[in-house]
Amino acid sequence: MKMILLGIFLGFGLIVPGVSCTTTAIIYNVYEDYLDLLKNFYKVNTLKKHYKLLLGLIIGIFITIICLNKVYNKYPILINSLFFCLMVEGFIKIIKEKEIKISKTNDLGKLLFGFLLILFIKILLNSINISSNSIFYLLVVGYITSLSFLIPGLSGGMIMMSFGVYFYFVDLFSSIIMHFQYLNINDLLIVFLFGLSIILGIIINSRFIKLNINNFFVIGIILGSIFIMFLEHLNILNTPFYLCKYFFVIVIYLLFYFIRRWYCWLCNRLDKKGYFGYNK
Repeated sequence: MKMILLGIFLGFGLIVPGVSCTTTAIIYNVYEDYLDLLKNFYKVNTLKKHYKLLLGLIIGIFITIICLNKVYNKYPILINSLFFCLMVEGFIKIIKEKEIKISKTNDLGKLLFGFLLILFIKILLNSINISSNSIFYLLVVGYITSLSFLIPGLSGGMIMMSFGVYFYFVDLFSSIIMHFQYLNINDLLIVFLFGLSIILGIIINSRFIKLNINNFFVIGIILGSIFIMFLEHLNILNTPFYLCKYFFVIVIYLLFYFIRRWYCWLCNRLDKKGYFGYNK
């Protein structure tokens, strides 16, 4: 059940702009499984091994597409703040579990380089202002979008939004799912070609893209991705009232986080002293 829930979480990250699915996979320690699934999704043994993760991904993608214009647009403050908190908590968790500490100047340099690189990519994507509906253009955008499946910090939704095709495809997929009986052959052809370009991009790029989670360069990319997400949220919630609600949810989340940590610490102390009877 855990893998299915994580898959749903990743599926959400694939669709929502500003959220990196790969960063989420690394933070929650399923990157190796996720990458293996992408590289060998056409093999029966791989599908048997990672069927729970794949099922979660499919469910997450469908739920997000269907609910994006309803739930997410209706409660953007709640969803954005909760997702930001989950990403930060996951980042802290991976730092603790991997016992990652900056001990050399070279480590700090790698971290800063990864952090600045993802900021540069974000600025570059924002500077692109092209509008086209040609099949060739959609194929190119699909191939570029496939990189977001593999590289931490890249959001597929943000790439598609930068190229001006995000809401077009969200509406198109939503229409196909909700009104299957009124399918248009041209719409199906566009979806097929766009999906094919993403799949080919994943197959080609996954052969030489594999990241070492303990590398400070990757840690810098993940940190930059979370920072960009935070900036995106501030840009969306551009009024004092919305910002107050956003930070209020974060404060409540932090309060529950510290209460949970304190409760675990207290239970461990009582357990060591034998209050629970385990040490008797």
